[in-house]
Amino acid sequence: MEEKPFFTYRKIQFVPKSQLVDVSVGAKHLAIGLQNKTLLKIQPNQMREETITENDLTKSVSSSSIVHRVFLDPTGQHILVSLSPRDTADSPAELLYMKNGVPNEKLSKPRLVSRAKGQLITAVGWNPNHSSDESTGPILLGTKNGLLFETELKSDEGFFQSGIEQYFKQLPYLPVFWESEYEVLIFDVGKGQPTRITGIEFHQCNRSDGIGYFIFVTTMTRFYQFIGSVNSEDTRPLLVNVMNMYLNMPEKFWEFPSSDVHVEHLLKTKPLQIWKPHLKLAPSHFAWLTTSVIVCGKIDVSSDHSESVVQNRKSIHFESFAADSAGKPLVPRAIGLTEFHLVLLYSDRVVAVCILNEQPVYETTFREVKFLGMTGFSSGHFWAYSDRSVYEYSISDEKRNMWRVYMDLGRFDEAKSHCRGNESKLNTIMIRQAEHLLENRKFEESAKCFAETKLSFEEITLKFLELKQTEALRVYLLKRLSMLKPEMVTQASLIVLWSLELFLQELGTQRDAEKLFDSSQTSSWNNFKKFIKHPQVHMTMKCNKKAVYNLISSHGDKSALLECALEVGDYYKVLDEYVQENQYKEALEFLEAKRSAELYYRYIGPILVAIPEEAFVILIKIGHLLNPSLLLPSLTACAAEGSSKNAGFVVRYLEHCIKKLDVRDPAIHHFLLSLLVKESPEKVLVYLQEQGNDPSEIPYCLQTALRICLAGGPAQDRSLIWLYRLLERYEESVEKALSINAIDLAKETANQVVDDDVMRKRLWLKIARHIIEEENDISRALQMLQSCEQLKLEEVLPFFPDFTTIDLFRGALCSSLQAYSDHLDQLKEEMDEATKSAEAIRQEISIVKSRPILIKSNEKCSICHKTLLISSVYIFPCSHHFHADCLEAEVLPQLSGIKKERIHDLKRQLASLSTKDDTSSIKSGSKSEHDTLKEEIDEILAGDCLYCGDLMIDSVDKPFSIEDSLEVQLRQWS
Repeated sequence: MEEKPFFTYRKIQFVPKSQLVDVSVGAKHLAIGLQNKTLLKIQPNQMREETITENDLTKSVSSSSIVHRVFLDPTGQHILVSLSPRDTADSPAELLYMKNGVPNEKLSKPRLVSRAKGQLITAVGWNPNHSSDESTGPILLGTKNGLLFETELKSDEGFFQSGIEQYFKQLPYLPVFWESEYEVLIFDVGKGQPTRITGIEFHQCNRSDGIGYFIFVTTMTRFYQFIGSVNSEDTRPLLVNVMNMYLNMPEKFWEFPSSDVHVEHLLKTKPLQIWKPHLKLAPSHFAWLTTSVIVCGKIDVSSDHSESVVQNRKSIHFESFAADSAGKPLVPRAIGLTEFHLVLLYSDRVVAVCILNEQPVYETTFREVKFLGMTGFSSGHFWAYSDRSVYEYSISDEKRNMWRVYMDLGRFDEAKSHCRGNESKLNTIMIRQAEHLLENRKFEESAKCFAETKLSFEEITLKFLELKQTEALRVYLLKRLSMLKPEMVTQASLIVLWSLELFLQELGTQRDAEKLFDSSQTSSWNNFKKFIKHPQVHMTMKCNKKAVYNLISSHGDKSALLECALEVGDYYKVLDEYVQENQYKEALEFLEAKRSAELYYRYIGPILVAIPEEAFVILIKIGHLLNPSLLLPSLTACAAEGSSKNAGFVVRYLEHCIKKLDVRDPAIHHFLLSLLVKESPEKVLVYLQEQGNDPSEIPYCLQTALRICLAGGPAQDRSLIWLYRLLERYEESVEKALSINAIDLAKETANQVVDDDVMRKRLWLKIARHIIEEENDISRALQMLQSCEQLKLEEVLPFFPDFTTIDLFRGALCSSLQAYSDHLDQLKEEMDEATKSAEAIRQEISIVKSRPILIKSNEKCSICHKTLLISSVYIFPCSHHFHADCLEAEVLPQLSGIKKERIHDLKRQLASLSTKDDTSSIKSGSKSEHDTLKEEIDEILAGDCLYCGDLMIDSVDKPFSIEDSLEVQLRQWS
């Protein structure tokens, strides 16, 4: 597809009534000065002839003057027309001002700038910060004779004002008396020779001493810069302070001698051009046309400048851009400036040249047109004009090939910024940049650029391998790694392992060459550590730890192996290496730093054996972090290997756990007890007593502690006494105490027996027998009778020797006999009291049985709730009354099987008795067999009230329903 050209043009459709003299553009308004002193106003979007407005200037100026230049401000609101005399004998030069009104309407009435009379204005510097249509704001006027004026023009004259000029000052300005209407001090730009000012521009810039301004003034051969500051933008005249600085110092300018080429046409154009991204923004660069070269440069207003705001100035020779039929180079009639191009206007053609590489990019030739000048260059448009026509040019996407221009110039960053997201262009730039860096032997930077290209991985890696640039290859691999997608795991593993191999080779070579086994101080080592800390390298190594470890191990680099293990958080591998290399102190320091309980449990064992003192200091220091129970295998190994000193460290740690950490694990206590029995027997009893004498609160197992102490031999006899006592094996405790002749311990044990008098008595008898038989101390044995009340003299007597005299225990014997006598008297009193109590109870029972009870006629049975006196009844003192049949029906099922059989048997016997026998027994006055059977039945059935007696209490735990009806009940409730 053919690219659209940078510039397209069209001819403005109008036919002027006279020849065009000058054209000026502002805000897409065209002001055209004609030779017949007519001013045309055209809007480019309204190009029909009937929309063109004409303004006749003949009535406002002298008849002998002609239009010289037309100046339209950038906002399109103010127009200045400079008029020159036809010859020097005619009337002086004049300057007209007009306000641009509403589109399609005529301009305001032309007004003469009276104070400019006699000065041919050849250049105007409009105020870029002023946008009011009421006045022009401060502007600069340049003359044919090289004079520079500052003025401000108002569209309406004031009541007391003689002209439209607010002020009119020549620069530099000093208040001296002169014959004219204003004070002047001539500033001779031409140094005695009339020098035409061809261009003026002024804009704000940064200054530390106020509001900064810079002024560009050009002649045919010189480019002047004036830089200074003002106190306020409201100061009038505004730029007087800027120019006054140069009264006592030489002005700054560049000079380019004029060539021999006839350049009369340059006097009617604007050779100074600036380009701004926007009307309200500061200019970014400029171009100045001379008779020999075109001078270009950047404008920097951001810094505090004192001498120049121009940077990167360069000269472009235009000899090769156009030539006549004879091959002679042509001088452009005018120039225009865009962001990246210079537009050169010749009499018969328009040529566009790239500023950066000075290469032509566009050319249009016109056969029947002879161009006079060119203007505009704002909003993507410019206009070229001849004496009878105007052509509008539109600038179309001039940036599109700038990426290639910047790339060819080696300005790659700027080239990338003009790619507009085009990946193909960006790839081309990156390849060119990478190759450029490679040619300049900047291998690492080149590797980074190659990584961002789409060139094949193999091609680039082979390139660096051939050049033996290992470091650049590593940079390339790491860059490519960072560009991989998360799912490209295989590619990431390959790159990381290859990079790691390169690092290990370099470290190994350096270590072998310099005998530097501690490589931690070298730059290669630092680069290696930086490499493995890269996020993607870290993740890849973490997923391929085995491959990484095997690779590093093949190089025998322990330092690199430890560093990689640390980076991926494989602390087990780190400690494995430390322990295998017998670097126990380093391992302990690592454990202390990480404070991981799991690491301690796994690796503290060999460390305790190797450096017990330092290790136990750390264990005590970290306190509650560890569970001592899980350390038992390591503690056991430490105590088993090495000297008793190791066991002492273990004992100290276990005591710390028990006393400070309140560890209650029986295994810890058993291990400590076994160590104390072996290493410090004298501390065993102290330890046992410290744990208390309440078996439910003791943290160790008593049986286990007993077995440990039994293995300790005679040295632990007293500990055994204590343990037997806690186990309530008092006889063994007393026997062990008596075996070592510890009578006091035996007595303490005997006194602890409180609830078992038989046991207590037996223990004291053992103690007494030991004292009598072993110590032959009768008096001490007799004293024991006072310690145990259950112990009697007659029980101790068999232990005395056969020939012991009675005098030794006469007192004890008398006391014993008296105690027996008192006890017999007490028993007799208790028997008398019991007899009296039994007699009283019998009397009370008899009274209760014979007590009458009053029954009302309307009393109801407590079971069936029917009238009570319709049949035989049972009456109870508790006020419950039952029919005999009802009571029997309720009580009989609750009786035991034996009593049920007894009831049935009694009823059979009762039924077998005849009425005759009963009558005879009644007559005889003695209790008959019938009555006896009846009383026994009553005793079984009515011995207690059904509701208040023992029968009811015994039936509390019985269910309400019998088993036979349980299923029926469940179905009813479901």
